[in-house]
Amino acid sequence: MRFAAALSLILFLACSSTPDKFVFPAAAGDWSLDALADSSAAGPGGQQAVYRDSNATVLTVRVEQMGPAEAFERVQKSRPEPGLLYFHHQSYFITVRGDGVANDRMNEFAAALEKQLSTR
Repeated sequence: MRFAAALSLILFLACSSTPDKFVFPAAAGDWSLDALADSSAAGPGGQQAVYRDSNATVLTVRVEQMGPAEAFERVQKSRPEPGLLYFHHQSYFITVRGDGVANDRMNEFAAALEKQLSTR
């Protein structure tokens, strides 16, 4: 009886805990974290940050936390658009927006960001 009660408590706490807030790395490649947006700018369930490189080129990064399968599926269903790049890392769906930024620069940033996230 005690075991069942303890197990129920553990399961309740595990299921009711809120997910950890995403922490944007201070740098990704030659891009530096410039600003964090308030939660209203990122929309419900999202977080947003701005990165700049040495040429003052700006990338806006939006991160949404969800299940890993859902994040993968969102990438698969996302349609390519100029100035947008989508990828997932574990349970995060990540959108990188760079108006007027070359695709190769956005890909470099995404690779560097994913590398930073993988080392955590």
